[in-house]
Amino acid sequence: MAGRISHSHNTPAGVVGLGHRLLPAAPVGLRRTHKLSLCRVAGKEVESKPVAVEYPHEDANGNGGFFPTRDPGSFPNVEVAKPSEEVPEEDEYDPLRDGPLRYLGYANECGEAFAAWLPPFGVPLSYAIAIGYVFTDTGDKFFKALKKAEKELGNAQDNDVDVGKLTKLLAGERALDTVVWQLLASVAIPGATIHVIVAITHALLISGLHLDTPDDVLPAAAAFFATVAATLSVPVDTVSTIVEKSVPTFCGLAAIPFIVHPIDETVHAILNVSMRPFARQFLCQQGGSAAGLKMCECSKMEEDFPILEENTSLVEAFRASFDEANKDH
Repeated sequence: MAGRISHSHNTPAGVVGLGHRLLPAAPVGLRRTHKLSLCRVAGKEVESKPVAVEYPHEDANGNGGFFPTRDPGSFPNVEVAKPSEEVPEEDEYDPLRDGPLRYLGYANECGEAFAAWLPPFGVPLSYAIAIGYVFTDTGDKFFKALKKAEKELGNAQDNDVDVGKLTKLLAGERALDTVVWQLLASVAIPGATIHVIVAITHALLISGLHLDTPDDVLPAAAAFFATVAATLSVPVDTVSTIVEKSVPTFCGLAAIPFIVHPIDETVHAILNVSMRPFARQFLCQQGGSAAGLKMCECSKMEEDFPILEENTSLVEAFRASFDEANKDH
């Protein structure tokens, strides 16, 4: 079941922090005819300057164990462009992301893998646990973002900015980003993927060994079942049933560490070309630009969202965001 690194390269104007050059210009049919308004927010020019960002991380060595760490990223990045004093970054322990509680986010994947062994309510319960974790994490990130916004916006008082409203919008955007990312990348897509893997494995096992017709079971499999049954003093049918349930379960569990990062990176890229840039621009129009937030700077927005670069197609922007996230793994 919920960070990014910046690199300095000679990339096209406005595309910062990407570890590769973008693909050649896309065909005319793939280019967008409508561009988002970027550098002028709320009728004022936004100052541009590169800012470092982090996106998905594991531990200090890049390891997350059998169940890798998932993190939708630090959205929004509530930093004031010119604060009266520097606000140090807090590297605090997050029990929902760094501790054992994060394993609750994998409950539905384990539930799908163990579906053959669980009672009828087992799989739905596993999804309820995973979704409960997602909403708990969402609430936690909302209040943390609210606290950070209140602290940093205190250095950027502006008569034209409703600080109270802006802090709530920033926290709400962080919560929205977290819940959407988590529900897609930690619940829906991985759960469906494990379900399909288990179903396909079971179908291949049944058809390959002919377990559905005991009289036609492959001789080698029948001999194996008979040997194990004699050793354990149990019926042959019991051994056959255990094998039928165990192999798909093993395949489902074994697939989890391999599907996590590709799914995470794909969802990250999808949000970077869809929801996130619109949410960022909305925040900047609602006072983020007037308050001097770094996240509203033109270069920062293009760095975070290549889709906003004038000559970047949707395919190029998706590829850029995907590769950016993939560099940490």
